[in-house]
Amino acid sequence: MGHEVLTKKLRRASKLDGFDPEIKKLIEKYPKITGVRIYEELKEAGYSGGISILREWLKKLRPVIETP
Repeated sequence: MGHEVLTKKLRRASKLDGFDPEIKKLIEKYPKITGVRIYEELKEAGYSGGISILREWLKKLRPVIETP
């Protein structure tokens, strides 16, 4: 009975959680915007994290575009 908690995967809070709406808005407005440019915009808005975590976040948000 007490072991049920051990099987649930807890998600750690991310520094990007509060910036998710802004990221989505930038991608919608500028579909070809680079991760570096998004990073610059977020830094101006108060983001204190690194670009690596942002790039991982973007992989989940952006569709995969296959090239022939």
